[in-house]
Amino acid sequence: MTIFITEKFNLMDAAKNQDWKKLLQTMSATIYTRVVENMTYYDKAAVAEDWLGFEGATLESIEAKEKSLGMAFPHSYREFLLTSNGFRQISLFAGNLCPVSDVGWLKDKDPEFIEIISQFDYPVSDEDYYVYGEEQQTENLKSEFLKETLQISEWVDGSVILLNPNVKFGEEWEAWIYANWYPGAHRYKSFRELIEGEFYATVEILDNPNRD
Repeated sequence: MTIFITEKFNLMDAAKNQDWKKLLQTMSATIYTRVVENMTYYDKAAVAEDWLGFEGATLESIEAKEKSLGMAFPHSYREFLLTSNGFRQISLFAGNLCPVSDVGWLKDKDPEFIEIISQFDYPVSDEDYYVYGEEQQTENLKSEFLKETLQISEWVDGSVILLNPNVKFGEEWEAWIYANWYPGAHRYKSFRELIEGEFYATVEILDNPNRD
């Protein structure tokens, strides 16, 4: 048991110190080889050498999208796009990060969802909202923020990845995985933190399949 815990720690500790390319390669190999078919959100026949990513976006395409949206992408998301222009699956729970050409404001890409969620607005205090990590309650999200998020993934199994420009940490934006099975959203302080956190959760489940 001690060896198992050490190996898992080394995998995740290494992931946190890797550049984007190495981190995505580690994620790709894990998800491609260990996630069972009914939890796979992509066509394995379209994947070469266990790589779930794509060629990086050009700087010109990123800047053109930023101009059309009227904002600059947060640092870690921009670095991700330069490494891989989208990604087929990031965890057991989410997949299909969009190429930069398909990124857009949630209110424009899914106005029907905005209309539905608006029916369930309720006030959330800053004290309840600005909590991260294990103490966070996913239902404590601010609907006014949700309506202004940037959608950077397709909906997959009731979940979607969003970036929130209303909450910033230096060059980073708050990043959400919104899912109807939470309910609500699990929020991170950056896109990079979301990717690492969701991958860590995936490794935990894969390594402990019988855990309640």
